[in-house]
Amino acid sequence: LYDRACELGEPRACTQLGLLATTGRGVRAEPERARKLFAMACQAGDVEGCGQQGVMLIRGLGGAADAAGGRTLVERACSDGHG
Repeated sequence: LYDRACELGEPRACTQLGLLATTGRGVRAEPERARKLFAMACQAGDVEGCGQQGVMLIRGLGGAADAAGGRTLVERACSDGHG
């Protein structure tokens, strides 16, 4: 259901699906996919998605590390009330 809702543009569903893809709970663990899902959620305005994308960037999960970019996203999520 999260997958379909994300496809239909529901940013929270993208974040929740990204969390599942990060941990491998109920779906196959796919860090690259999780990172993309968090980016989609963040671009659509989901604060938690921004924070999760930032953590992925800082840790280099699912792609190249970008500590500065990740920090910016985590700080944005915190200032917007997540965290």
